Amino acid sequence: MKISALILAVMLLTSCSRASEPNELAYIVAIGIDKGEEGQKYNVTLQIANPMAISGGSKEEGGEGGKKTISNISVGAPTIFSAVNIANHLYSKELSLAHTKLILFGEEIAKNEGLTEFSEAIARSEEIRPNTFLSVVKGEAKEYLNEIKPTNEVNPVQYYEVIYESDDNGFIANNPCQDFYAYEMSPERENVLPLSAVMKEGSGEGTQNNEYNGFEYRLNDYKAGEIKIEGDIKTQTVGMAVFKNGKMIEEAGAVETEIYNILTGNYIKSEITYYDKNDPNKPVALVQTQQRKPDIKVNISSDVPKIKIKLYLEADLRTVSQSYIVEQEMDSFEEQVTKEIEQSCIAFLEKTAREYKSDIVGFGRFIKHKFKSFDDFELYNWQDRYTLSEFEVDVDFHLRRSGLINRRRG
Repeated sequence: MKISALILAVMLLTSCSRASEPNELAYIVAIGIDKGEEGQKYNVTLQIANPMAISGGSKEEGGEGGKKTISNISVGAPTIFSAVNIANHLYSKELSLAHTKLILFGEEIAKNEGLTEFSEAIARSEEIRPNTFLSVVKGEAKEYLNEIKPTNEVNPVQYYEVIYESDDNGFIANNPCQDFYAYEMSPERENVLPLSAVMKEGSGEGTQNNEYNGFEYRLNDYKAGEIKIEGDIKTQTVGMAVFKNGKMIEEAGAVETEIYNILTGNYIKSEITYYDKNDPNKPVALVQTQQRKPDIKVNISSDVPKIKIKLYLEADLRTVSQSYIVEQEMDSFEEQVTKEIEQSCIAFLEKTAREYKSDIVGFGRFIKHKFKSFDDFELYNWQDRYTLSEFEVDVDFHLRRSGLINRRRG
């Protein structure tokens, strides 16, 4: 009798009073947060995956088929979680944040209110994963989510992973929510986020690339929404939103974002073009990769911080001018590219210090160990000191010679 009672007690302890079955759940894959209408703090758009379509209930193709894998619902609410609670009373399945991959913020909120309140709430959430992507939308996040069409991917989570995690995304500044929250709480670094937008009529101008004209030769410094494309895809994620003290202060374009990724060591590879002094009308295209993280040293022995950066890059030729026919001329081009990278990086860093007045690269983390305590580091007021910084960039750049064809003279 006692043994039976003990077995029953153990079985009761191991059971769950309310376990949700997979077919009872619906997964929120993306969230958009905009300024609310009168009487509502925020307008929260929840993008919900259709599990039947993802698991094989629809054709595995993009375009029209891709539309059926997601649906959007927008509600007025004071927080993300209250919006989910309201939607739970309107939706036929229990909504889960366990597979949320992207959280978008409307530009008005990012500039006027900042994202500190949201980053703290997201970091404390037991459901939202720490590697969830964040992005700022030019205009409204709701409009962006309504225009999303997961091309080539049935699963919308995989679609967002392709957009934000590709090795070739040098034009996107990826900053997952765990890192964003950490930088929000620390004086050592300011934040950036990817910049998203819906393509508008008249797109295609972009900003003339004057500061970095040899690096990414004659490529406009495009920002999200400025690239003119034909087809059904209207959403774009290119460039980055620059933050200071928790609020968005500026937009940076594709070229600046690529330089930022190289300086932070988050650059993997990309197709890149350089000015060719031997044939100025014919750019040279390279497949460029970053071989190792940058070496960074910050000297604060004087009132003017001196920052030295060593970069390690390598490239393969994609196209080459006919003027390069011997190894010595390739060496000359290699030296030219090295100089272009160094000049472009310094120009960008000067801009972050003088114009943005924001250490978005994160040089502050290299001086913390020089102070006896964290309080002393805070008193040093690094973000203000950074605006006085002087920069030195040394680039170790090499062209791989494999496949080089030399034509004979004469």
